[in-house]
Amino acid sequence: MKRKITIIICCYNGANRIGKVLEYIYNQKELEIYVYEIIVVDNHSTDNIKDVVYSYEEKNDSAVPLRYVYEDKPGLSNARKKGVDSCKTEWIAFLDDDNLIMQGWINNVCRYIEVNQNVGVLNGAVVPYVPFEMNKEEELRLKASLKVLACTHYDIEEVKNKPKTPFRNPIGAGMVIRTEPLKELSENGWLNSSGRTKDKLTSGEDGEKAFFVKNKGFDFGFCPDAILYHEMNKGRLQDEYLEKMWYEIGRGVAVVAKEQKTKKLKLIAYQALLRFRWIGYAVENPYKGKYYKKYIEGFSHEF
Repeated sequence: MKRKITIIICCYNGANRIGKVLEYIYNQKELEIYVYEIIVVDNHSTDNIKDVVYSYEEKNDSAVPLRYVYEDKPGLSNARKKGVDSCKTEWIAFLDDDNLIMQGWINNVCRYIEVNQNVGVLNGAVVPYVPFEMNKEEELRLKASLKVLACTHYDIEEVKNKPKTPFRNPIGAGMVIRTEPLKELSENGWLNSSGRTKDKLTSGEDGEKAFFVKNKGFDFGFCPDAILYHEMNKGRLQDEYLEKMWYEIGRGVAVVAKEQKTKKLKLIAYQALLRFRWIGYAVENPYKGKYYKKYIEGFSHEF
């Protein structure tokens, strides 16, 4: 598998973060073996991210080029569509401007693809990186919300002890996905969900992409040896933000379920299961119980 993957980084006002993300990418030992190019998609930013990317590009002495593209229409989904339309390779690795890939990430995902040839979408392990000291409440909220914060494990030790993914389908942070089905999807109207914007925490677009590819006959995959740190700021661990996030995740899951034409009886059973789980989660972690109620509200809103 020689240089068949493009890394697409979607950004909104990420001028103060993108340099670090690019540094971690360009430090990958196998970058020039597997990666064709790196595309930074500026999603209608108001900061100087364009200047930062061009400045990095001028200093870049790697054989892997860095390309800046602009998407005027707000929404993470629109930014990813722009990246798909700009891609020239067989595979895409989607990163956000707060995703830091550990050494060996590219090598491990590409080797996984080579061995598992029917895989269409995969993730590595995603672990939160918190650059400040959390108080007890913030720690509880983080542990309760790993799923909605696009993390597969709480820390590296958990990855080692529980190397399987807790999710049924891949998540957006570090999603590696076949390009051809996404090109088809782009040509036929793209996704129902706009994804997150400056003002909205709408979600569900990652699930839509993943299931579209799976329905083409491909498998989901998980590579625990490919580790990515997902940086958290203090705002993401605040109660109000997480309540909104859980609610929108619930709505997003329901939208994908309807798109997949899941039978109504099965959806009703799923809602009942969620309500049953809420009781157990409330005992385990009061925030998890509280947030699952928001998830149920969001899910039920779509029916």
